[in-house]
Amino acid sequence: MQALILAGGKGTRLRPLTVYTPKPIVPFCNRAFLLYQIENLRKAGITDITLSLSYQPDKIEHVLGNGSDYGVNLRFITEPAPLGTGGAYRLRPLTFARLRSYLMVTYSPTLISGLS
Repeated sequence: MQALILAGGKGTRLRPLTVYTPKPIVPFCNRAFLLYQIENLRKAGITDITLSLSYQPDKIEHVLGNGSDYGVNLRFITEPAPLGTGGAYRLRPLTFARLRSYLMVTYSPTLISGLS
């Protein structure tokens, strides 16, 4: 199973926290919020994760790296222009052709727990 995390939003409702820090890596209890989601996906056996980015993508890539520090394989794609909610999934035929048939799609501000 693979996961696609939609993490391209500007986080306007979290301003001023997201002026210089993209929403997925805003600290929550001293950790980037997205790390909680990645950890829960890993615990559920999902280690192949693609993040769809738009707003300040370089900062997210810098913080997360290739995912090896977290026991997962991370890939990043950057939307050519903001595509709105679910926009990255519409790119799937072009960008995600390598993804297998089983795919979990989730939004970055969603905390996932209890996956089985």
